[in-house]
Amino acid sequence: MPVRVKNVNRFLFEMARLLDIVSTCREVLFRAPFRDNLAPAIEEATGRLRQLANNNDSMRSQEARRKLHAAGLVGPQLKLKLESFESALVAFEAEAGENRLREVLDVGGTILGSLAGAIPGFGSFAQELVEFILKEFKKRWRIWRK
Repeated sequence: MPVRVKNVNRFLFEMARLLDIVSTCREVLFRAPFRDNLAPAIEEATGRLRQLANNNDSMRSQEARRKLHAAGLVGPQLKLKLESFESALVAFEAEAGENRLREVLDVGGTILGSLAGAIPGFGSFAQELVEFILKEFKKRWRIWRK
């Protein structure tokens, strides 16, 4: 299978697509008060992710490249992280299921966190949204286990 997630731009598009899937499935994944607020939050985040992917001038400066390098978001380290994300994405697409969705969101959230750490404001809004989604998954499982 050819590599789809070759760079940060493609990663941002794939994260937006995953969040769209979460929004589509929110009725069966989350409790009512959370899902009522989730769709507009995802809509705003996916729009911003796609905008960043299309025009990421903030990543092109010399200072940004230095910070990306320090965060392990260039060269072999970026390749490794994107491969891990793509592997989780492919597994989710092949098998579906909440566990696979959580796995790919977790890996994607980690990469978003690295981006936000390297370039302040870049991706932190999406990382935090992913963290809240993952916390809601955990909360639901705790309730069901009781």
